[in-house]
Amino acid sequence: GHTWSGTTPQCLIGPSSVLISGPSHLLPGQSAMLDCVSSSSNPPSVLHWTVQDDRGRQVDRYTQVSDTSTTWSGTGWVTSSTLHLSPVTTISHMHLQCTATNTALQHKVKDMLVVAMHTAPTTVTISVLSHQATGGETVQVECVSSPSVPPAHLHWAVLQDRQRVEFTPVEEVEEMEDGSWITRSVLEFV
Repeated sequence: GHTWSGTTPQCLIGPSSVLISGPSHLLPGQSAMLDCVSSSSNPPSVLHWTVQDDRGRQVDRYTQVSDTSTTWSGTGWVTSSTLHLSPVTTISHMHLQCTATNTALQHKVKDMLVVAMHTAPTTVTISVLSHQATGGETVQVECVSSPSVPPAHLHWAVLQDRQRVEFTPVEEVEEMEDGSWITRSVLEFV
């Protein structure tokens, strides 16, 4: 019959999953390290990071893959990769995806993480909505924040008869196209 060529048989597996770990948000000026780890595979998985803004545009200029390693787990190769995410002020959310591919099987698995780039509003604008109110009439005043992530919370402090009175009326929050938020609040008083 048949003769064996002497080639060692190989068991090709996985990976069955991949996981991104890291923060869900960053404060202004803050950077982060995010890790992507595949489950066991043979041969070792190849990891690939994709980073996009809210509009689906690649934003790789804010990232750098600093470390990729492969270790034997006893049942297959575990591949890990570290991504350094730089501070970003012009994007409200970064959409990160890590794909693990077993090139021999053409098998892919992926994980995604959205990182919110927190930014405070740079201004608030107060305007009077009532025209020429006279004594005893209700006055409406509106406060509007500039865009922020997450939405700003507005609180009012009014001096009436030399006493400070604080109000927290209902807020209206509007999401902008870039994923940031504008907050509005209307205060009524006599």
